[in-house]
Amino acid sequence: GLGLSLPTGSADDFQGTGTTRVLPGVIASRVLGNRVELVANVGMELDASDVDRSAVRWALGGTISIVERLAAPIVFLGRHELSAPADPIPVPFFFQIERSHAVDASVGLRWHFAEAALLSANALVPLTRSSGLRADVVPTVSVEWRF
Repeated sequence: GLGLSLPTGSADDFQGTGTTRVLPGVIASRVLGNRVELVANVGMELDASDVDRSAVRWALGGTISIVERLAAPIVFLGRHELSAPADPIPVPFFFQIERSHAVDASVGLRWHFAEAALLSANALVPLTRSSGLRADVVPTVSVEWRF
């Protein structure tokens, strides 16, 4: 896969980072039987203006089919910066981040409630606390309809 992030907002107004990022990566998936799908991916988040501020991203997990239309995904996600931030975090924050590493777990349920419809409930739970202000849990709910 290849992603591209372009600066579209004003970094001074907290509407983006103001940098261009290129995100190459490798994505792998394997279905085992009818009930388990394993996924893994790894890639780089390359900062086009300062390569030292790049990061490694990875994901590892899978989805287990509980019953015919209900599945439970669990994925572990990581982001590891290659070097310390070049710019200090501005005041009024009372802490200093020297390097940001984040590992999270994403757990949830997916329900195919109609032939072309999917309802998902998910929670992103941080497993590391070393990267500044982070919520204890980030819940999400989504409905998808294919037409």
